[in-house]
Amino acid sequence: MFQPTVEAVSEAATILFNLPEYRVIAVTRDPAGGRQVFLDTPVHEAGCPSCGVVTARVHQRTVQRIRDVPFDGLVTVWWVKKRWRCVEALCGRATFTEHTDQVPPYARLTTRLKERIVTAYALASPTQMSRFRLSGRPVMRA
Repeated sequence: MFQPTVEAVSEAATILFNLPEYRVIAVTRDPAGGRQVFLDTPVHEAGCPSCGVVTARVHQRTVQRIRDVPFDGLVTVWWVKKRWRCVEALCGRATFTEHTDQVPPYARLTTRLKERIVTAYALASPTQMSRFRLSGRPVMRA
């Protein structure tokens, strides 16, 4: 009988979630019946944005909520984000956080959600806009 390993299940969830540059590390149910998806990036080193020196030293991990497209009902996405420590003594930046093409620096929405918001707004479809459950401010910024 086939029994999937934890790694195979995580890889399958990552493929289903289909967010480039991320992998699903856990999926849980919240009390309201929605899903909570925890993501991380499989990156082991990063370059300092100030000096360019590559480091593998993780200073800390933080959990950031990011908004993404609806996926089979209510989904809350949490990114376990790395804060890297710059190893260059002469660099003025001590730490920096990771970012990706899907979630640029300071962003709280994925780029695929922004694209869908802009499309729904351009089509002026109220039913499509209500699916994203966003206020006017993120919509106008997108």
